Amino acid sequence: MADGRFKTVLFTYATVIIASSGSLLCGIWDEWSQMSGINVHRHAYVYGGLFIVGYLLSVVGRKPTIALIGPLYVVCWSVVLVLPSVPLLNFMVNVFVGTSKAMAFVTIPVYVGEVAEVNYRGSALTIFAIMYTMGSTLMQAAGLVLTHQQLCVMGLSLSVVFSVLFITGVPESPYYYAQMDHDVMANKSLRRIRGRDDVSVELADIEHTVDVHMIPNRNGYCELLINEATWKAFFSTAMSHFVQAHCGYIQFKRSIHALLPFKNVWMRPEIAFIWMSVIENFGNLITALLVERLGRKPLMILSYSAMAIVQMVVMILPIPAPRIPWAPIVLMWLHGLSFGLGAASLSSTLLGEMFTMNIKTKAVPLCVLILHISFMNIMNVQAEGWPVTNFQFALCIIINIAWIIYTKYNMVETKGKTFLEIQKLLTLKS
Repeated sequence: MADGRFKTVLFTYATVIIASSGSLLCGIWDEWSQMSGINVHRHAYVYGGLFIVGYLLSVVGRKPTIALIGPLYVVCWSVVLVLPSVPLLNFMVNVFVGTSKAMAFVTIPVYVGEVAEVNYRGSALTIFAIMYTMGSTLMQAAGLVLTHQQLCVMGLSLSVVFSVLFITGVPESPYYYAQMDHDVMANKSLRRIRGRDDVSVELADIEHTVDVHMIPNRNGYCELLINEATWKAFFSTAMSHFVQAHCGYIQFKRSIHALLPFKNVWMRPEIAFIWMSVIENFGNLITALLVERLGRKPLMILSYSAMAIVQMVVMILPIPAPRIPWAPIVLMWLHGLSFGLGAASLSSTLLGEMFTMNIKTKAVPLCVLILHISFMNIMNVQAEGWPVTNFQFALCIIINIAWIIYTKYNMVETKGKTFLEIQKLLTLKS
């Protein structure tokens, strides 16, 4: 790789990693709230923030919206550290956390999809899931050795670090500047992201894409229903989020956790769960390495097929089995790896690729809303104490198989495609 090309890739990935670190803060908080027993309704506070975020994306830009994630978490960690027992402040914390999570899940995929080069856009978008799982794993491991106050200090410190790095080190999306007709700023932003001065060809492509996508008077929610290509993109992306929530990941973790003995001669349950997160993130890394070689569709099919197979084994195998006491842990790890091989990351990848400039600030929040409503419903069922039965696993298997079939025959492959080429494929599929 020539020195100039290496510099371009290095600068672009540095921008992507810093921006995606906002999801690390979400993973840390979500795991901490689960450890603290206050996680059941956390998804509900995301709802209102989603549409605020969509408005901010279109009005103030991508960078200012992502930049709010760190300060909001700083406030939240400070409150739970200093004044944890004040009801009004606790409500404020929930609202702030929901808003910051909405900002992360909506804005970061949009931003990364716009700043990454076409040939490694899928790999760059996978970093969102990698950072989220890394944050969750970090909190799981730290929870074994640190006190409650020390965990809060850790979350507060990382939020400050993210804020400083992002505000000082990451420019605005050149697509947003082009959309606002700020051509000079778009050129400056793109040169900073790519680490080189000659960006005229890519900038011309960006401006052309924006000109084609920004159709006058066709940027509202009605566009999701009027335009067949846009509807196809929205349906595929929204369904990927619905299936991600209903693929059996949460049910599987709860079922295996109930079957793990408290005194296991081989491995303590909490250590087994940390390793599950590590293995899941290993699957995310494999996805990042292969997504630009194999494509999105093959990895999506592989991931959901593998999860369905593991769930079938759980239904058939008598667990806990006296002769194979290690089976629950190994199955848990295999399921985590299967989830990481595509299901964990490719839904957010679609958010950054499938929508035109005139509709993405409307469509992306709706897709994320579907994800969190689904998670909320599942967690409410789990909170009621309903046992995880073979019927639930069978339902998850049916959902996974149906999604595999849909992906095979109806999903468009976005590997190596520009935004305009993706829209042409969607038009042909409509």
